[in-house]
Amino acid sequence: MNKQNNSPWPNYAIAILAVFILLTVVAMWLLMAVYVRRDDSQIVRRSAWFLPVARIGSQYVTYGKYLTSRDAIKTFLNSDAVKQAGQAQPMTPALEQNAYNRLVREAETQDLASQRKVAVSDKEVMDAYNQFLQQASSTVPDVAGYLQKTFHWSEQQYRDMVIRPQLLEDKVTATFSSSTDQSTQFEKWLTDRLAKPDAQEYLKF
Repeated sequence: MNKQNNSPWPNYAIAILAVFILLTVVAMWLLMAVYVRRDDSQIVRRSAWFLPVARIGSQYVTYGKYLTSRDAIKTFLNSDAVKQAGQAQPMTPALEQNAYNRLVREAETQDLASQRKVAVSDKEVMDAYNQFLQQASSTVPDVAGYLQKTFHWSEQQYRDMVIRPQLLEDKVTATFSSSTDQSTQFEKWLTDRLAKPDAQEYLKF
């Protein structure tokens, strides 16, 4: 008489296989949501915030940073200032790609800054921001409120997303030879950098 096989291993194997299939399906769904549809639903935001959407050497652009930039543009396009000017408009794929391209450009700039030992200090950022406040205060008394209402940004986000990248780009541009136009040399370097194997753009528009 054959003994009944009561080993739990077949059940374990089935359970493990089921979990593996489920995780695979979820991963495929998430990758499609990010890299093809550019989904900004809350579940995707929470799950994919740190997923890379571009790579330039050792520099990465995360999906969260892309969404932060895109959200700012969407908020601006529907802000009171834009509506009063009669220029309110919906977000378009072209505008989304502009936001993405800007972040890729920043990653390229950071890559070159690392190579050429260029950095921007917190003091330089604050000095530039204080100068911005002085210039803007005559027409915008509450700059912090304006940034929050128009871009949904805090002052710190504005410094991180606008001022610091621009200061770094200015300093990196200045490292090119002054014998010819430095901006032209920098733009050519950016174009050439994207053609290298370790420069990858993952989002589809």
